[in-house]
Amino acid sequence: MGRHRDFDTDQALKQARQAFLAHGYEGTSIDDLVKATGLLRGSLYSAFGSKRGIFLAVLRKSLKPGKASAEALEVALVAMMELSASDGQIQGLLERYFAALPLPAPAQEAQGPSHERSARIARLLGQALLKRAQLSEDGTASQGKRPAAKQVAQPPRGLPSGQVDEPDQR
Repeated sequence: MGRHRDFDTDQALKQARQAFLAHGYEGTSIDDLVKATGLLRGSLYSAFGSKRGIFLAVLRKSLKPGKASAEALEVALVAMMELSASDGQIQGLLERYFAALPLPAPAQEAQGPSHERSARIARLLGQALLKRAQLSEDGTASQGKRPAAKQVAQPPRGLPSGQVDEPDQR
């Protein structure tokens, strides 16, 4: 007989989602998830099996069929950028999610429905990526956000500063 869970799974997944969004999949450690959820390592492993299991649960919970929420698109971006090329299960979840999105019919689909659908999905993802990067659609820093220079100066979490490519100064 299995042991009763003493925590709210939905709340734990919400907190884990925030950790994955803040640090990416690869940049989020089990210790980060323990800290974010307030749960013991054993509770996380018992409930989800692994870090990948936690991310899969977050992805499934976020990708609500037929809804293109900001939450779903941000989690989808993390999955697409870090996992889908090498993980068929995650790739399948993403394919089913995007195939089921109800996109409004355009007035005229000059290059065919498939091209138009792909272009609309790309636009949704592009907007989510700009939001995640704290940029407006014209590529400038969003109002009220940190200046871009401070963002560039801080290397991505988990990488020593010497491993970050600096932009060309040409």
